[in-house]
Amino acid sequence: NAEDADEETEMKYNTVIVPRGGEYSLALSDGTRIKMNSDSKLIFPNKFTGKERRVHLEGEALFDVEKDSEHPFIVETAKGDVHVLGTLFNINVYPDEDVAQTTLVEGRVVFKGKGMLQNVELFPGEQVTYNMKSGESHVEEVNTKVYVGWAEGKWLIEGKRLEDIMKQLSRWYDVEVVFENPAVREECFTIEMQRFDDFNKVLRLIERTGMVTISVDGHIVTVI
Repeated sequence: NAEDADEETEMKYNTVIVPRGGEYSLALSDGTRIKMNSDSKLIFPNKFTGKERRVHLEGEALFDVEKDSEHPFIVETAKGDVHVLGTLFNINVYPDEDVAQTTLVEGRVVFKGKGMLQNVELFPGEQVTYNMKSGESHVEEVNTKVYVGWAEGKWLIEGKRLEDIMKQLSRWYDVEVVFENPAVREECFTIEMQRFDDFNKVLRLIERTGMVTISVDGHIVTVI
């Protein structure tokens, strides 16, 4: 109606951009707390009005949403939306990835990927992965600590491809990664480390597996 339209036009929006190598925590007007990961962007209103609480995310963030059943919280992304009633969950929607991933720690969320015919409801401990290119989605039970540990300064890796590991490191430490041997991209690693460990210490941990050799020249990291 006209009243809702007036409210919409009066809403003023903020944009928070977290650069590569950075991290940022903020609280919204409703009390919702958000921790943003490196290379991420969040758009949100100064104050929520109307029937919904709606924000837009690019990148990755951990949301601790203030409960309000009459005003659903919605996180819009380029790959789909997450509808929330009040909960703790992580969203990973980096533009350079084909997939969107939502991991639910507690509460209840509903994920609707762009182009998906049906919503996916998640229960605590579950994760939905949606591939925009193939249109396929799947839900599985996961160790949520692996996906939200970054917000507490921990990085738990369980059977992750080296290419994905190095892509995350490039965001956190603002470096460029070059693979001299493309085959090693597919090697999988299980590692536990501190999120803000010295970068060279992180690389030595990966080298210690004996699978690869890594050299660093300024901001260029070469994997051999």
